[in-house]
Amino acid sequence: FMPDPTDSKALLLVNAARCKAREAELMAVKAFADKEGQPTRVDLLQALNRLSSFLYLIMIQLKE
Repeated sequence: FMPDPTDSKALLLVNAARCKAREAELMAVKAFADKEGQPTRVDLLQALNRLSSFLYLIMIQLKE
């Protein structure tokens, strides 16, 4: 779902944090790639992806 300006401030703040986590994940994909473009730190990429997913679950709970 897309957050709406009428949603709670908490939900909007969690969404902002999720956006930052996704940005960090995308930057990490570039930062931790070898010359062939393969990831060298899969653990970090997975952790950032899980953080983004966790924040999304919190958003769902706040929406209800």
